[in-house]
Amino acid sequence: MSQQAAINLNTNLDCENDALVAKIWAGNACHRISYSAQHLHGGVGVDKDYVLWRYCLLAKECELINGSASQNIDRLGLNITANQ
Repeated sequence: MSQQAAINLNTNLDCENDALVAKIWAGNACHRISYSAQHLHGGVGVDKDYVLWRYCLLAKECELINGSASQNIDRLGLNITANQ
């Protein structure tokens, strides 16, 4: 979907819904990977000296910048119901 959004943006077409879908996928992936990595490493990633700590901070930063998956799903739903 991110590729479709980039193509639409390049050709001056509406790409908001495609971008929202890409944000939803990215947000879900970051959350699942972060959770799974913490579980796999037995919580060692909570230690600030461990590399996983930086990944979790980066994943949270991406969520704060792009909005959470649920926020983007709500916005996509509003766009779809408004026939955009």
